[in-house]
Amino acid sequence: MSDNVAEFLSKQGIKKFKSGVKVAFERRGVKALAATAVLVGAFAACSDVSVSDSAEMLKPKTTYAIKENGDTLCAYQAIPVSEKSYERLQKLVNNATRSETGCAVLTALAKQGTALCVEWTGFGSYGYFNPSENAISLNKWASDSQLQSTLIHEGRHVMQCARGAKVEETRDIASNIMTTRLREADAYAVATRFAFEMDKAGDAEPLNTLKSTNKETTSAYARAESKHGAGSPQALKEAMLSWFDDKDYVEQYDDKVVSAWEDVMKKDSLPALKKYSVKKFNADSLLQTVCLWDGCAYAGTDGALLKTPRTAYLCEGVFKRVKEAGDVLRGKTAGAVSDNSAENFFVSKYGRVENKTYRQKAAQNKAFAVKAVAKGR
Repeated sequence: MSDNVAEFLSKQGIKKFKSGVKVAFERRGVKALAATAVLVGAFAACSDVSVSDSAEMLKPKTTYAIKENGDTLCAYQAIPVSEKSYERLQKLVNNATRSETGCAVLTALAKQGTALCVEWTGFGSYGYFNPSENAISLNKWASDSQLQSTLIHEGRHVMQCARGAKVEETRDIASNIMTTRLREADAYAVATRFAFEMDKAGDAEPLNTLKSTNKETTSAYARAESKHGAGSPQALKEAMLSWFDDKDYVEQYDDKVVSAWEDVMKKDSLPALKKYSVKKFNADSLLQTVCLWDGCAYAGTDGALLKTPRTAYLCEGVFKRVKEAGDVLRGKTAGAVSDNSAENFFVSKYGRVENKTYRQKAAQNKAFAVKAVAKGR
């Protein structure tokens, strides 16, 4: 997730959104959202080389992903921040070829020309994908087992972007919230599939690490795999859906999206604001665009899956902020533009999701008020 939330929806920085990875530590009982560093200019600072050497080291170098049998899987672009980090990156990439999922993601990265590097990305982050630079940066402070799954997670974000699964300023707030959520849920599902494959290939470390931080997701995947078969679409689907069950973590992503939305509403003028919220949420299209693996829409084609209390809830605090920002939008445009899309989320209060959306709850409260007034006459 981007450090600068203003960049998230601004016309200058919409493409600079960086996807985070769940961190391994706890903060007040809530998994903290990955705090990422800006890729540009970060290589020299805190790297294994001096600043004078960094300019040369920043140049991407064509490197080959080599499988265990010595065959070449693909050529990819690596940024050799230092000799040590370059060797470590090659080890991570080559090891990932032991997995079918790993091979698929690496091949996609090669096709997109995405550059990879291991460097310092800040505390609390395993790494991130920067679309504006088309680069994945893996944090050197993390262990190899942590970075192994992170490489696949962030590689999955590259695949999502290539298919057009992006946050856009012209879409309503519900679309951007759900797009951000589903991208993360899907990336976790694919990284989980990868970890299970690596375990079967003899490397249990990625799965053990994932279990320690994503117990619910790995358990959901294991149950579905046992029932439907190894690597089945159903296993990916169940792992993806389990991501939504961690409401505290989901809320942290929502907070970043809404913070950016609030910032835009405060700063942008009428001409710019008129183009916001034009495109509406198309759940069918989003589901099929994001949750696609090997040509299969593993979560199905019915977007109703993204409109249930399990997937489409919004905590009251976040909803209140969205509503206030929507009031600003409506006021600045003299009513020409409005965005009430968040009203279609289900009410979430103190971690409990109700069976009514905010729109339904408002209608119910209004009916109660009218009835009370009539009764008092």
